[in-house]
Amino acid sequence: MRFVFDTDTGIRMAIMRTVHVCEVCGIEMDVVSRTQQGPMSTETYQCAAHPTARFRDAAHMIPDPCMVDPSRDYGWAGSRSTGDKKPTIQRANYNGNKALITDETVDQIPQCDVVYLVGAGPSLKKNAAALKEVTSGIVIALNAAINYAQADYFLAIDYAFTNVPAERAKKCDAILATSVNPALAALPWKRRLWMTSGVKAEPQTDIAEAHPKLWRFFEGLNCTFAAMQLIAQQIKPKRIVLVGMDCCFTDGEHHPGEPIAYGGGLHVVSTRDNRPALSCEILDWQGKYLAAQCEMLAEHNIEVINATEGGALPKVLTITLAADAKLADMVADNNKRLTQAI
Repeated sequence: MRFVFDTDTGIRMAIMRTVHVCEVCGIEMDVVSRTQQGPMSTETYQCAAHPTARFRDAAHMIPDPCMVDPSRDYGWAGSRSTGDKKPTIQRANYNGNKALITDETVDQIPQCDVVYLVGAGPSLKKNAAALKEVTSGIVIALNAAINYAQADYFLAIDYAFTNVPAERAKKCDAILATSVNPALAALPWKRRLWMTSGVKAEPQTDIAEAHPKLWRFFEGLNCTFAAMQLIAQQIKPKRIVLVGMDCCFTDGEHHPGEPIAYGGGLHVVSTRDNRPALSCEILDWQGKYLAAQCEMLAEHNIEVINATEGGALPKVLTITLAADAKLADMVADNNKRLTQAI
């Protein structure tokens, strides 16, 4: 990663993340193997559609959540959306949501000193009860976290996620991207606040033109990325408390009580308190993104407290599988299933 500064002001705008892109189809390549040599690892990439193609380096920008420039294209849509069905799904979802979309935007969320940002990591089942004792500040639940934690706001940008019971929806306000699944948007929320992607790509550009008053976010690796922008720019707290933001798994679960469902081979890492845990490629990047966002927020005098049990930011430290038979079995089983699927 490297830092990018605004040439006129010298203000740090973003962190660049290097990715590997297939030269044939322009889509990011998947890691097919990782070789560990002491503290360093070597990764081999391969495109599923073009296994013999060479890859080229590309980069994604991670905007500073306090310095996002609405006029700038941060280029996230590039290689990740080229050649897949995401733009088509986003367009269909937007069309399905048109009757519900209003200019009621996140500008109506009040500022406060403390925000509890709640993800649906497996550790949430251990500390969700504590959120019921919160008497000040704002609690924002992301995606499936709403099913486990009491919250003031529910935030979603995922175009496929729908798993929220109607009874849960009635208890909080929803902060929704215009391209979320219509079934999710149609739930009986107390109130709907809308936002749209600021990435200059179909179908986002004409959505922004049709709804110019909507708050615009820049897409990132996951919903947390958009939430950090919203909190920093709109709510302007002094402190953010991370809850359920697991970027590794210590007990073989994904959401609380649900087995790991991630594709891609699992590997063993260590948590910040030196416990063995499982991770995979996408979770490794989520941890790096989260670390970058926390660093940027801290530079803007927004304190980030990690209240996630199990380690939101794992140490990338390989552990001998033989030292933990349970983890060794889980890794072997996951890789076996992936091999059979291929």
